[in-house]
Amino acid sequence: MGIFDAFKKKENDEPASFVLGVEDRFALLNTKDIVVVGYVKGTVRVGAAVYVTNFSDDEEGEILLTTVLGIELEPGKRADEAKDCHVGLKLECAADFPFRCGTVLYSRQASVSDVHDAYVKALGNQMVFHRQIELTQDELDRMSITDGAEMWRLYSWYRCNCRQLLMQIERKICRR
Repeated sequence: MGIFDAFKKKENDEPASFVLGVEDRFALLNTKDIVVVGYVKGTVRVGAAVYVTNFSDDEEGEILLTTVLGIELEPGKRADEAKDCHVGLKLECAADFPFRCGTVLYSRQASVSDVHDAYVKALGNQMVFHRQIELTQDELDRMSITDGAEMWRLYSWYRCNCRQLLMQIERKICRR
């Protein structure tokens, strides 16, 4: 090892770029930490600094800076990093932030476009695809006007495309 080798950056030292659209959140007992669940695009590591925002806030929203304390790939399966998959992330002292479906976690390197796409994907996956826009009163109270408009746009697109797909399948079956 030469004198200049100490100054070379290792590949793992590079900050990873990622975004995660929150699909659900869980408070932890006796702590200000919180667990959020969603699809991470890119690579997130334990110890990473993350920004948290409600991308759709109708007014100037707050941005929280916190740290990833833990990663779970599935119940009981912990990891030091995750890439392009559904995860649960334990976040340090984030319980007071107004998390909701569509809240976005992102690294400093993430683009505005990536943050927007994570927001849309979380709303579409959780609220439209899985729940068909059946919302609780608490969810309605937390939701912004932008959230409602985005969900309605996604729901209309989803229903239209599903109907067309079903018609195509029926035509193929009738031809047989």
